[in-house]
Amino acid sequence: MRTADPLRPFQCVVQSTRMRAIPEEAYRRYSVPGELSFEYPRMLQPRDGWKEDVPTLSFTLDDGSPGKPVTIMVTKIEPSQPTYLEMASAIAKDMDWQSAKDGGSVTVAGVKSRLTFVAGESKTAYVPLGRDAYLTLVYSAPVESYETYLAAFNRVLKTMKLRGAKR
Repeated sequence: MRTADPLRPFQCVVQSTRMRAIPEEAYRRYSVPGELSFEYPRMLQPRDGWKEDVPTLSFTLDDGSPGKPVTIMVTKIEPSQPTYLEMASAIAKDMDWQSAKDGGSVTVAGVKSRLTFVAGESKTAYVPLGRDAYLTLVYSAPVESYETYLAAFNRVLKTMKLRGAKR
């Protein structure tokens, strides 16, 4: 894009800022058989690490621009994991270390869940599964594309279905 600065007549614009909304047909369902499913935008590339020690799914849009990519991560936290923190402690740590704010409650998959957020940068949902296990759903994006992809994260929360969870 052209600028008024004679020393820098052109400025690069991140391509993702051009999109104002994600069209309905851009979503597809992702499923971990017997555990969970949700809708996510197909332009985000999935990485399935659900069979790892700490089960994690990540969905990333890396458009090649410098800085952090748009990312949505779903992680299952269980007491048997070496890095386990109780949900209340994980929320407190998020608020302390990331300077996150309390985002209140939201219903995810029929379960009352907690939200934290760092304005314009990230949002996290903590979804209790029972027996001290829980899911974290984390969204982060560059400031210039945060609002556009926040709708995608909200869609993940809204369409999440849990199967076999002991709640």
